[in-house]
Amino acid sequence: MKNDRLPHAFLFHGPAGAGKEGHALEMAALLNCKALQQEESCGDCPSCKKTKSFQHESVKLILPLPRGKIKSSDDPVTKAFSDSVLKEYLEMLKQKGDDPYYSIRLPGANTILINSIRELKHDVSLSTVNNEWRVVLIFQAEKLCIPSPEAAHALLKILEEPPERTLFILVSSHPAAILDTIHSRCQNIYFPPIPIEILQDCLQSSGTDPVSALVIARISGGNMRLSR
Repeated sequence: MKNDRLPHAFLFHGPAGAGKEGHALEMAALLNCKALQQEESCGDCPSCKKTKSFQHESVKLILPLPRGKIKSSDDPVTKAFSDSVLKEYLEMLKQKGDDPYYSIRLPGANTILINSIRELKHDVSLSTVNNEWRVVLIFQAEKLCIPSPEAAHALLKILEEPPERTLFILVSSHPAAILDTIHSRCQNIYFPPIPIEILQDCLQSSGTDPVSALVIARISGGNMRLSR
């Protein structure tokens, strides 16, 4: 980023609870941060606040959704949401904004719908405000290929001719399930399990006694989500 040489796509992969999604969200915020810092987003400017609350017009989130009333690949994604599911989804986004280790899992959401990728194709063709970066976050990216690779093939067409100032960040704990052709178009970054010492410090800072914090940190396997 400092040298203005960002690739057009990243694949953040590694075990669950290692902070991949949180880092993806942080990078999305950093790219359009108005404080123009080089190491991390300020978290206070309007752009950062909108990004981390999933309200930024230039940041698109794609993740597995239920089919709801979707009958064909041409239906709008809004048909995936009933009133109750939409309410639950918005609450999950709020929790994710508050806790980057929180995992969004909607009932019946077993795949990334091709409808989402088709809407994405339209969205990335539009210009952004003030030449901002458009960032596409794809969480649980392995679900592009499960149960079929239909959505993955549709995404591949976009990755082959990416628009300028557009960054794709795919996030997955199961990268082997993702098509090799998508791997080859992404810069792969591995997120290792979180060290026991860091987990222990986090637990103690939240009020856990030192002995319990050490035990929990050791049995969590480097997964921040499990350690809580």
